[in-house]
Amino acid sequence: MASAAETSRKGDPCTIVIFGASGDLTKRKLLPALYNLAKDQLLPDELAVIGYARRDIGTANFRQRLREEAGQHIGNLDTEVWRWLETRV
Repeated sequence: MASAAETSRKGDPCTIVIFGASGDLTKRKLLPALYNLAKDQLLPDELAVIGYARRDIGTANFRQRLREEAGQHIGNLDTEVWRWLETRV
């Protein structure tokens, strides 16, 4: 059976804006979905993910928080895939 990457093409360049980026939906659903798309090589290289939250936590802190939460909700992270995704956040 063919994998998703073999039967689909990468998406067009885009920017994804996540409102409520520090919330539960982001860490439990959106982040794992983006990670899995990246792992299957279905996201475009020209991708930007912008997180908006009520609290100003800064880019470095936001990325660190996402990394910690990813471990809880994704399981074993492929560090290469995670680095690729993280640089686009």
